[in-house]
Amino acid sequence: MQGQIRKRPLHYVYSPKRCEKVLKTVLTQAKTDMEKHNRAVSRNKKTKKKRRRAKMKKFVLMLLLLIDTGMIAVVGTVLFITIRDGYCDGLRGKWKLDAVTEYDFNGFGSGTLIASDSSYKFRYRLDGALLYLDYADHSLSDVDYQCQGGGNNLVITNVSNNRSFELTKIEQEGSVG
Repeated sequence: MQGQIRKRPLHYVYSPKRCEKVLKTVLTQAKTDMEKHNRAVSRNKKTKKKRRRAKMKKFVLMLLLLIDTGMIAVVGTVLFITIRDGYCDGLRGKWKLDAVTEYDFNGFGSGTLIASDSSYKFRYRLDGALLYLDYADHSLSDVDYQCQGGGNNLVITNVSNNRSFELTKIEQEGSVG
């Protein structure tokens, strides 16, 4: 019987018990494989959600940090300019020169000269005892004054011609914005 192929009886290969056993094994293996696949997919979905959530948290934190940094930069710049240019000074308020002339300083670098029925806007800078006035209306000359005094009385002396004027404070707060 060497070289001959041994044939199994036909009923052994296709017996219902054998088919049932093979089918049960295949179904069990398929069910197990499907459960493993579903667990893996579920894990991947959870992992993706966690990664997406972590990315969103990082994005929000970076955005808040950027906004905070921007706000700090703006506030710092405003404070630097305010301190450098001598704003928020003691000139704030209305100062009377004579019966028809007043200076209105807002305390932040701008003001108005009110003379009779006319008014002239200006920017100013206080540097120690020097007051620099820069008029918006170019028909008026810009002026530099030396300041003396304090409280409600202020003597300003024109640096170029040495003429002095005494100003008296009439209102605490300036009305120019």
